[in-house]
Amino acid sequence: MRRYFLILALGIATLSLVSCGGESEIGAVNDGGSDGAVSYGSTVVETSRVLTFADFEAAGVKHSKDYNTEGLPGAIGASLGFYNTRDIEFRFFPAHEIAIREGIPVAHEIVGPDVFIKRENVTWTWATADQKACAARVPGGGRDCTRSPKYGDFVVYGNVIMFCQAATAEGARELCQAILDKLPKS
Repeated sequence: MRRYFLILALGIATLSLVSCGGESEIGAVNDGGSDGAVSYGSTVVETSRVLTFADFEAAGVKHSKDYNTEGLPGAIGASLGFYNTRDIEFRFFPAHEIAIREGIPVAHEIVGPDVFIKRENVTWTWATADQKACAARVPGGGRDCTRSPKYGDFVVYGNVIMFCQAATAEGARELCQAILDKLPKS
């Protein structure tokens, strides 16, 4: 089932790549099922811009930390930031095509309702602790984290895959869109 979902998602991503052109408005794509389910990672916006974290800082994202990209296929950088108290994970690639080809399969490992995040289930393990949904601090100072995903969905925008914290895919895409709307024009 997971293999079928991955093939379907990659097909949709490819079709989106061809049809998106240079638009920056994002939205959900139906996976073709009769239940109206949303495909995760269904948003791909092609742009010739090569973005860095500085572009997102100019859009209001605050830097939290950088990750080691060892084990993250094709990536040249990865960072965690936040926007309006929500975490945003950024994975940077040399080009849009590499983000699509090498980034999307790994991105699918940490979004969706059936995902169970633990080191044994993901290709890239450096950010695993930050990708789990956590409740606010509990009495005594600890965190109450689950193995459920923190990020509702991801968006591919040019050379970047960005994961936005939200309980739903729609909420994640809205948060990502708010950031993309504030990116400085090139």
